[in-house]
Amino acid sequence: MRKADVGDTVVFRSNEDGQAQYWPHVGHTAEIVEVQLKPQRHRRSLRAVYEVICGCGVTLHPRASEFDLI
Repeated sequence: MRKADVGDTVVFRSNEDGQAQYWPHVGHTAEIVEVQLKPQRHRRSLRAVYEVICGCGVTLHPRASEFDLI
């Protein structure tokens, strides 16, 4: 099950320690433009790789833990 799908709007967030891989984008909204399901070497399940366009115009590939759905 994926956290988000194409066309969804998300907002970047920091973790409980106040850290974020995409720190300059925390609080920005983004639209998901592509979701690819890729195999993982250490698990049999597939991993969702998201491509998003941030409100500031940058294309990013965050993990699901880096954003929340709006």
